[in-house]
Amino acid sequence: MSKGIPLRLMRQLYQATAVPKMLYAADLWFTPAFQDGSDSPQRGSLRVARRLTSVQRIAAISMTGAMRSSATDALEAHANLLPISLQLQNICHRAIVRLTAHPDTH
Repeated sequence: MSKGIPLRLMRQLYQATAVPKMLYAADLWFTPAFQDGSDSPQRGSLRVARRLTSVQRIAAISMTGAMRSSATDALEAHANLLPISLQLQNICHRAIVRLTAHPDTH
């Protein structure tokens, strides 16, 4: 028997408050990870994505009550959270679709 907010409500609270604040205007400031050549390191907004992932990890640990040594991808799966990298790609993709859907006269 656990005390506190149920997982479903904690997830809803996180998705409704924290995620929109963290990813506000992400289509403007986020650059998806890319690699110029096979030998070059990845470039893009990697540090920001890593920090946002750590914030989501803390939230997932709180939601599930798991140990801190649990893998992040397992925590996100158990908490039913989309990984931050996919959320950021989704936001950028929606922004591109929205911009290209405008008529030429707009």
